[in-house]
Amino acid sequence: MKPVGPQPNSTVESAGQKLTSAVLADLEMQDLEPDAREVELLARAAKAADRIEHLEAIVASEGATFRNKSGVVFPSPLLAEIRLQDGILMQALRGIKMEPAKTPAGKDAAKSRAGQASWRARQARAIPIGGIK
Repeated sequence: MKPVGPQPNSTVESAGQKLTSAVLADLEMQDLEPDAREVELLARAAKAADRIEHLEAIVASEGATFRNKSGVVFPSPLLAEIRLQDGILMQALRGIKMEPAKTPAGKDAAKSRAGQASWRARQARAIPIGGIK
């Protein structure tokens, strides 16, 4: 398989580099910095974005389908790999929290969110769907 897409030492920014720049810019706009876990998640997301970009370039040049020896048309196995990498990308990005670690009141933001979600769930169970009779 011949290499497709930007070559090493290219001045073209990769999808992973663009993603990293965009996420870091969003964090900076909110006066936030990623912690060590978020830095690792962002690196994984960038790697997945680069893989997706590379695989999509191959599919674009070779086609989304192929014929086997019998002449039956099948989808390219690269499409499944793109879908897998897309899931990895989304999972990694989901772990990056765009919020401060502490609330303005000095409480842990994650624990505060969990408490609010628990409260909403309890409230939803307390009121019947058909309303109060």
